Amino acid sequence: MTKPGTVEVWSIAWTEHLAQIEDCRALLSTAERTKADAFHFERDRQRYSISHAALRSLLAQHVSLAPADIMIQQNGWEKPRLEPPHCGVHFNLSHSGDLALVAISHDYEVGVDVEQIKPLPDLATLAARFFSKSESTTLFQLPAAEQTPAFFRIWTRKEAWLKARGDGLSLPLAEFDVSLEPGCTSALLATRFAPAEVTRWRVSDLPSPPDYSAALAVEGLDWTVTTRSWSGL
Repeated sequence: MTKPGTVEVWSIAWTEHLAQIEDCRALLSTAERTKADAFHFERDRQRYSISHAALRSLLAQHVSLAPADIMIQQNGWEKPRLEPPHCGVHFNLSHSGDLALVAISHDYEVGVDVEQIKPLPDLATLAARFFSKSESTTLFQLPAAEQTPAFFRIWTRKEAWLKARGDGLSLPLAEFDVSLEPGCTSALLATRFAPAEVTRWRVSDLPSPPDYSAALAVEGLDWTVTTRSWSGL
């Protein structure tokens, strides 16, 4: 059980649990198995199955249900939620490369994002399309070697906040600003469409391997994070 005022963040190195792939698939709902099977590559099917089974096994610790019995609602772009009477447990999942992250809280809306850092030949085009003018200007003032990691810091911070709010990408990324600085614990700088939002949320970086960027967004300012590694089923 999560302590009051605490957000749990679980790291899932899913490739370490391939031996449990069938056990993981057995925990998924019919809709989840269908979605997993729709991926073209086996690696993507495995990542989806293991990360979603991990999510279910972690949520089971909070709602006194077997992992396979947990009912998760998701309609269109809406944020996934537990069905009543367990909807007070907030959670979010993200995965990229060999890593998945799960955030869980009993007190706050949460959003998490992780991205594997890779070369971006079209970095300038992507920044112009998705980032605010201020973010793009600051990004390209950095030395060239620092621009790609900074791009992913911006992206994960923005995505984590949108996921916490439940907006998906329906809210344009350029409508709000985040910091580029590494290790930031208060990265949300401006929300032009609703200025008061900047005081309602805190966006922080999460520990991650050197070739990844990860961020957590939580509604409220007075919370702490505990980070743990998932050991499997």
